Amino acid sequence: AAKMAGWSVVVGGNLPPIDSPKVSDASLVRAVAVDLSTRSKIVETIGEEVQTRFAVAKLVAFGPHVATDRLNAARAAGFDEVFTNNPFSSGLLSLLDDWAA
Repeated sequence: AAKMAGWSVVVGGNLPPIDSPKVSDASLVRAVAVDLSTRSKIVETIGEEVQTRFAVAKLVAFGPHVATDRLNAARAAGFDEVFTNNPFSSGLLSLLDDWAA
């Protein structure tokens, strides 16, 4: 979906290093998405790093609908948007449009 919208996507378990060629211009990073199925332990710490490194980026979390504790933890940590998996994946093109604005 992101590539169809003309976006570059970097996938990884953590944010890329500051000097990474994958992120040549931090001001172009529009969203950082956290998969709560695999990365729920970084919920409390990632927000500050994203704000510092990628000032305009939305911080987004998504996870299984039955993982209410993880979804609520992301909300409590100040994530901009929190989704269950289905709305996130089915609405990704629309979200990309919103984040690009």
